[in-house]
Amino acid sequence: MITDTLPPDVYSPAATAGKLTWNIGALAGHSGPKTIEYQARPSLLTLPDTTLDNRAELTFTNAGGCVYAPTQASARTTITKVAPTKNPMLATMWLIRQDLRTPEILARAQATDTRFDGPPPDGVLTLHESSAVLFPPATQPRGVRAELLATLFNLAGHRINANTKIGTVTTTLLHLSTVGDAVRYAQATLARPPSELVRYARTSLVLTEINSGVAERY
Repeated sequence: MITDTLPPDVYSPAATAGKLTWNIGALAGHSGPKTIEYQARPSLLTLPDTTLDNRAELTFTNAGGCVYAPTQASARTTITKVAPTKNPMLATMWLIRQDLRTPEILARAQATDTRFDGPPPDGVLTLHESSAVLFPPATQPRGVRAELLATLFNLAGHRINANTKIGTVTTTLLHLSTVGDAVRYAQATLARPPSELVRYARTSLVLTEINSGVAERY
């Protein structure tokens, strides 16, 4: 049995509670090296130079049923900086440009916020699911959801970064200084009732300012 424990804020659709498990079963003696491959992505809010530690553990018995002490291994990686292209798009443009919502862009957004998957959720954000979120809303919380997903797509495409500075009257009012701050504020807003009209209106506005390129200060 092999268990891989993902670092916090790293996502894989195959993981359960941050862990991936493979029940290998019996192996023939002298069977040689074996390789297990999987994909996992960090949150788009993870800042450059952040280090991530991954841990794996192997437990095994021999043919006679003797249980051995687990074998453990770990590896560290560092998030690298990618310069933004500085051309974010609004939710309506992301809705129209389905060609830009590639499987990789969708997967990066899913790795950051799983609320757009489903119903029912299956661990993978699809083109159809994202279109349903981006479709022009009439009431809240649809407005915040649409602009938040657009912000995640802009992050996923490196059009903006989580540490990109923002500065408008709205961001000052809400004490937000980066795109990452705004995303977390929007996520917190969606945890609150839509009856909080002022908060939802301000959240929609700040995300729209970001996605239209008005708020960024490069």
